[in-house]
Amino acid sequence: MLERRLKNGNPIVRAMHSPTNDQLLLKSSAIDEKYYLNLRDLEFFTKIGSGQFGSVQMGILKKVDHESCVSGTMVAIKSNQVSRNRTELEMLEEEVKMLASMKPHPNILPLIGTVINDIRRSGMLYIVTPLAKYRDLRTFLISKKPSPHNYENIGKCEKDKLMNADDVTLTKSDLTVFGLQLADGMEFLARVPCVHRDLACRNILVTENKTIQIGDFGLAKKFNEKYCYKTQKGIYLPRPEKWMPLESINNDIFTEKSDVYSFGICLFEIFSFGKTPYPEVCGGRIASYLENGGRNEKPKYCTDIEYALMLKCWMNAPEDRPTFHECLQFFQELTSNSVGFLFYCVIATMFIFQLIAEDEKSS
Repeated sequence: MLERRLKNGNPIVRAMHSPTNDQLLLKSSAIDEKYYLNLRDLEFFTKIGSGQFGSVQMGILKKVDHESCVSGTMVAIKSNQVSRNRTELEMLEEEVKMLASMKPHPNILPLIGTVINDIRRSGMLYIVTPLAKYRDLRTFLISKKPSPHNYENIGKCEKDKLMNADDVTLTKSDLTVFGLQLADGMEFLARVPCVHRDLACRNILVTENKTIQIGDFGLAKKFNEKYCYKTQKGIYLPRPEKWMPLESINNDIFTEKSDVYSFGICLFEIFSFGKTPYPEVCGGRIASYLENGGRNEKPKYCTDIEYALMLKCWMNAPEDRPTFHECLQFFQELTSNSVGFLFYCVIATMFIFQLIAEDEKSS
């Protein structure tokens, strides 16, 4: 039975062969019983999103004695869209095991609990996480526009001071700190070690004080740091190719460096306020486009130094890309000097408003 397998740490579907050096399989581990919830502990409300392997509903945690939340806490409840769908259940199982196995980090979506005891009756598995105030980062970016106000705070690099949840617009400093937080969260995952495999702004949530949290771990895998994770032949996985490097598109190879490539695409999304990468290229032609040297253009609201980091992340050879530790250092150094960061943000933000004014005149 699926719920028994999940409690015992066994995968839903066992691999047909043993892992090799170039093809490592995720070793299952039991989930701590503190994460077990019953369906009666939840009250379901509106559907707020859906993806290839699940849908998300807004809800309330009614359980009074849960250690991480109080009764009445608003939560997001992710479940398979089709009852007893084997692929969807596998993806959700991988996600809940991954979240349950990781230590807390401010930029990683935490797990509140999971409902697995309803699988036998209804064929449904539920993952419960905190409800993000501003939903996903891409939607948030698209809905916001730069603002010239709050110059007096724009140079403070501390997340809790720089990010003001009452702001209804984004400044240049907000974009930079999004990059800092994302690098921080991914550097943490790289030390697990864990490869995310689906890093994109649509899978990053924006919470209170504009803190971002990396989510959607359905494709994530733990792996031996000496090797890479290579998908098994014959197993279908979604392919967000515009966020994938060549080694992943052509050979299904995923490492920290493939996540670094996706991180660079996320930076493009952030500094373009949610623009789709490679808008002129059809998804099936992205590999040849990259092989011929094609890259995203510099985002309009991006400085040269930030674009230089993106270009490094998009190098075709994985060994030429930076590590997440180096990406984190880049943003830490950029924001560490409050006076320098203030000057950088003021100049960059003034440049943004000049571009906006020019766009308004041309339209």
